[in-house]
Amino acid sequence: MCPICLTHPETTSHVLWTCKAAQDVWSNSSRRSQKSRTEEAPFYELLTELLSTLPIEEHTKLALIAKELWYRRNKFIFESRFTSPQQVLKLVSTSISNLDELERHQLKITPKSQSLAKWCKPPTNSYKINWDAAIDKVNCKVGIDVSIRDWNGLVTATLRSPCYYFRDPLMGEALSALRAVQFDIKIELNNVIFKGDSKQVINGINVSIENWSIAG
Repeated sequence: MCPICLTHPETTSHVLWTCKAAQDVWSNSSRRSQKSRTEEAPFYELLTELLSTLPIEEHTKLALIAKELWYRRNKFIFESRFTSPQQVLKLVSTSISNLDELERHQLKITPKSQSLAKWCKPPTNSYKINWDAAIDKVNCKVGIDVSIRDWNGLVTATLRSPCYYFRDPLMGEALSALRAVQFDIKIELNNVIFKGDSKQVINGINVSIENWSIAG
């Protein structure tokens, strides 16, 4: 049984959606989510419905609320602490602010970020995988960013990976391209277009001549 309400079997859908304690949170978050169905159903179906009806700008909030509801359930079981709906939404609001601040910071420090504004969607039923690397020569490390969008421009998945030990820009860009390919293989997407802004790496990938350097 649900350890919070003690009246219904505990399922993923119950914890994250239909439990009265969860509905107390959702009812204070968005008018659109309040109008969604509340009957028991597989959470995948509920999530699919919410993502199709809610505007894109609310998708992040949806994911963060679900995450905090799961954290709340675990705190209640393992620490005997219950987080109120107001506290849950405050945590969500803080997370959204942190994400916004991180995005603004990245746009300030990444000169190549302007290329994102010129993003062109791939053909229908295809995906575009953008990869990039930011080099910190002082601390001898590289930050890797990979983003995957579908033919409608919706973000399918993202990856961020910090690496250390070297400060060679070509090596950083090559490693970023490699991580993008590995990421795609892991999530098993077909019909993909890889796009980067390192001419050396792109030329190195497209030519048939083998390159036995470290970056190659």
